[in-house]
Amino acid sequence: MGLFFEDPMYERQATATLGYAFYGGSEPGEVLATVRGIEEGDADGWYRAWNATADRVFESAKKSAAPRGAYLEPSKTPSPATARRS
Repeated sequence: MGLFFEDPMYERQATATLGYAFYGGSEPGEVLATVRGIEEGDADGWYRAWNATADRVFESAKKSAAPRGAYLEPSKTPSPATARRS
């Protein structure tokens, strides 16, 4: 059992993204809010949730007085391809 997901691929991507917080690449609250909205095994839901988070953070970065660090965050959101299985 993982912290967020049973599926090891989803779990690894979610925990890695949470780990980026130490380097300024994510915000723990955003990660937690995003993963809370994803159902186990729902690749389309994964894609929608992380894209929505990236879009929201990107828009916030554009309005920021110091956007450099803010642009790092959406670049570290898990790729939709990582949620797909062959």
